[in-house]
Amino acid sequence: MEATAEQVAGEAARIIAEVLEVPEAPLGENFYDVGGTSLQAIRICARVGRDLGIKAAAESVFDSETLGDFCAGVAAAAQKDAGGRPASGGNVV
Repeated sequence: MEATAEQVAGEAARIIAEVLEVPEAPLGENFYDVGGTSLQAIRICARVGRDLGIKAAAESVFDSETLGDFCAGVAAAAQKDAGGRPASGGNVV
């Protein structure tokens, strides 16, 4: 059974919370506003790749308006088209 976009976004949020060492990911906040560092962005992307099988670049964490936007991008990258291919052509966020 393939995970829904909502489930993938939730897993991405869980990863963010663990890396930032907070009880819940502040999805309405910008990564920099919550004190995020470049090393943490790299760790988030590495965990997204390892745990969810989705390639994400640290720049996508930095460039997202909010952490929720990053999670939505991860979820969108996980979705398959009708032919079973990644919607974004390679699961890259």
